[in-house]
Amino acid sequence: MTRTLRARFALYRRKIHENWSTGPGLAEAGLWTFGFLLAQAVAACLFVGLLLLIAFDGRIPARSEAIEILLAIRIDSTFLLTGVTTLGALLLIVPAVRFRVGRPLRRRLGLETPQPRRLLLALGAVAPLAVVSNALYSAADGVWQALTGHFPPLAPAGNMNALETLTPGIAAEPFGVLVVALALGPAISEELVFRGVIGRGLIRRRGVIAGVIWTSLFFAAAHLYPPHALATIPLGIFFHFVYLQTRTLWLPIGLHFLNNALALAMMKYPLLNKFPETPLLVALSTVYLLIIALLLTGRRLNLQSLELQRPALAIVIGPAGARLEKLSHAAAAACILGFTTSFVWSMMSAPLP
Repeated sequence: MTRTLRARFALYRRKIHENWSTGPGLAEAGLWTFGFLLAQAVAACLFVGLLLLIAFDGRIPARSEAIEILLAIRIDSTFLLTGVTTLGALLLIVPAVRFRVGRPLRRRLGLETPQPRRLLLALGAVAPLAVVSNALYSAADGVWQALTGHFPPLAPAGNMNALETLTPGIAAEPFGVLVVALALGPAISEELVFRGVIGRGLIRRRGVIAGVIWTSLFFAAAHLYPPHALATIPLGIFFHFVYLQTRTLWLPIGLHFLNNALALAMMKYPLLNKFPETPLLVALSTVYLLIIALLLTGRRLNLQSLELQRPALAIVIGPAGARLEKLSHAAAAACILGFTTSFVWSMMSAPLP
């Protein structure tokens, strides 16, 4: 009897270890998404509490006094709360990621220096990604506004639109401070959680395609406001594709950071207030992204999760790979020229805000 219990206990412990080492499943991924939002809420509460203690000389203020001073400094519309929240949340997220992923963290997450060629290819996707995402956001926001007109109970969800809330206070702030607070912090924390932790587990458990889609949906859910969440799905998919192809988390972090910085620049500077959204430009941007994805794969499309013994999906282009690679470079050059021309023309022809 004792031997049976010991054997069952050893089997149970081995299963727990295997399940833990495989990475998060759907349930744990949901908890990580909630924990990511909770970490930001905790950081925000600590910051507001510290602010009130300083304002009242260490005295705990009454509720009415606290509300009055927070409304006076417009804490809900200043970038300071969001910036401190995202940066402060890193102090909670980084140790949690390190505990969950284990050591060596550098190898497990793929924190290696990217190859120059792939770095340049990935960076070339920043502008077309922004065009596609912005067009999707505009379309989704129009549908959302129509829905809230027919269903008023949905209207409070508009308060979760951080972009619209922050826009009025961004113009007066130095761009460098905005970039560090609102672009760098989210880029690091979101990529660590969604690509580094959630994505690794879901790809191992459900395969590449399903794993990337589920990870991108959790990534979208963390942005709360429905149109914004929908617009982040193509970003999440492309970031994850780049991560799988380059095997380094620094490239998704860099792409995410540049995308956030570009969004901040459009909100801060009137000339960049709105990306052009002509159908031709959106179509060229999509083709451009597909060509960049093809060039990132090289002659062998090898989609696999980190630390797997064999690829989850591998497609060998075949003996005509060299010719196809030359054609893809020519197509890339043509698409870059068409995208650049269309983008510049759309910006010049667009009315000034």
